[in-house]
Amino acid sequence: MRIFHMDFFIIFIVGILSGAIVSFYVYKTLGLPLRFKYEYLAAPAICTVLQLAAYLWLGGGNKLYFAACISISFLTGFSIIDIKTRYISLYSIYAFFFVEFVCLLYAGHISFVEGLLGGAIACVVLLLLYALSKGGVGLADVLVFSAVGLLLGIEGTLSALFAAALLCGIFGVGLMCFNKKNINKAIPFIPFVLAGTIVSIFASF
Repeated sequence: MRIFHMDFFIIFIVGILSGAIVSFYVYKTLGLPLRFKYEYLAAPAICTVLQLAAYLWLGGGNKLYFAACISISFLTGFSIIDIKTRYISLYSIYAFFFVEFVCLLYAGHISFVEGLLGGAIACVVLLLLYALSKGGVGLADVLVFSAVGLLLGIEGTLSALFAAALLCGIFGVGLMCFNKKNINKAIPFIPFVLAGTIVSIFASF
């Protein structure tokens, strides 16, 4: 029982630290002063809760758990920036691609080829949406989802795409019904990529 409690303590510490790094990245990217605000607690709280959920579902000793935690931390930061500015640095996305490649090799839950196919499927589908949506889906959305596809594989990527599209559609309908003033504004998509990734991890692995 002590080990179980120690695991939770470690998850809490890792969640806070990874969330703090995400907060630092977000506020430096946005050019905001690093004075304490309650908003700074958002990323640590999100990272801790999601990493705890991943631990309970995947098991703490599972290599995929650690890979999922890293991906969740990156996507949390990207989501906050997407909501705030709708712009994500290409250098950050390149770093995310590298990290997802490493996570794919480290976790070993799927073959390298399946990881590449997952990334390719995400890239093709999002590129089609990018071409058809006329600004609704941005190039950053395409690249971020392609990177996530490396870790999720074929089945996981399809699950994440379906979940992200469904949740984004539900949010869009709700926005049209309850906030018609913003009906023509583009919806940040990366938060739904984060949600779809979490759903996929829980459903597929």
